[in-house]
Amino acid sequence: MSSEKNEATVLFTQYAEEVGRYLPRRKRKDIQMEILSLLEDALEDQSASVDRAPDEEMAIEVLKTFGPPITFAENYHQNRTLIGPTFFPLFQYALYVVMAVFVLQFVIGLFLPLNGKSPDLLGTLDGFIDKGFQYFGVLVFIFALLERTLERTVPESWTRWPFREMQRTWDPAGLKPDKRKLAVRPGGLWFEVFFLTGAIVLFAVFPHWVGFGNNREGVWGFVPVLSEAFGTYLPWLLGYFLVKIVFNVALSRQAFWDQRMRLVAMGVKVYALILLVAFLTGPDVFGLNAAYLAMHASPTEMVNWFASTVQDWNAGFRIYVTFMFFVQLIGLLRLAFKAILGREVATFRPR
Repeated sequence: MSSEKNEATVLFTQYAEEVGRYLPRRKRKDIQMEILSLLEDALEDQSASVDRAPDEEMAIEVLKTFGPPITFAENYHQNRTLIGPTFFPLFQYALYVVMAVFVLQFVIGLFLPLNGKSPDLLGTLDGFIDKGFQYFGVLVFIFALLERTLERTVPESWTRWPFREMQRTWDPAGLKPDKRKLAVRPGGLWFEVFFLTGAIVLFAVFPHWVGFGNNREGVWGFVPVLSEAFGTYLPWLLGYFLVKIVFNVALSRQAFWDQRMRLVAMGVKVYALILLVAFLTGPDVFGLNAAYLAMHASPTEMVNWFASTVQDWNAGFRIYVTFMFFVQLIGLLRLAFKAILGREVATFRPR
């Protein structure tokens, strides 16, 4: 009996968590506790009416009477808002789709306008943020206009059809998320933190030690391979490493992925994509650097060999960067998809 009631509590807690996604943050916790209390009272009434101990099947029937989380959340929306409860769920989904398309369009567009010039990463990031706010502002304006025109002139059935369909097909049993897929694996995150910390030290303090060496007849020779142009990328590369470290540390403190961390992860991946595009379209990363060569005893034959093959080094690096670009892009699209449709493990706890 206790096990069945625990299953019902898990479903109710997850339902309250899903409703909370559509509620104002400052009132979310109190409303979730109220919803949980309502569900438990309804379950007790249902149990008494059929003279049977509460179980998961009964909890599912109770949840069906409450309806999908997105529609139940409307009971707690106030009308003094720019976008009211009628259009806000549609606005939320439209925002995810528009911003995902914007990011994809922006990243692909980075390949086109440079015309062989070195990328201006500061200008690129500034343009991305500026246009992101423009897209958001236009979308808010459109839905605010719809709120003040269509709600009074269009039959309610026209705006409610997505939610009626959701009501018809919604299954409370699907509330349970797959905890294995949502679980955070801190081991891999901390390994990456230590690796990135080492990379920061290497590139920021000892960039002249990035290269290759050879011991011939007891004489050690070393050739640094990073070009002078690599310095233009260095601040942005170190910035990405620091952002990734902070994100990994923050994520490792959680047991499960949630919506907030997915959105932050999307931002980190956008940063990575912009950086990768800069590597693809900007100056060569590898090349002879007189300042670095002066710090080492570099045999002439090794320097000549590197000079004759440096184009192959840069071509291979661009192939690798292209591969990583598509890996990051696929990861970004997966995060966007999970942000729109993904489940979350309930993070609040009943009193």
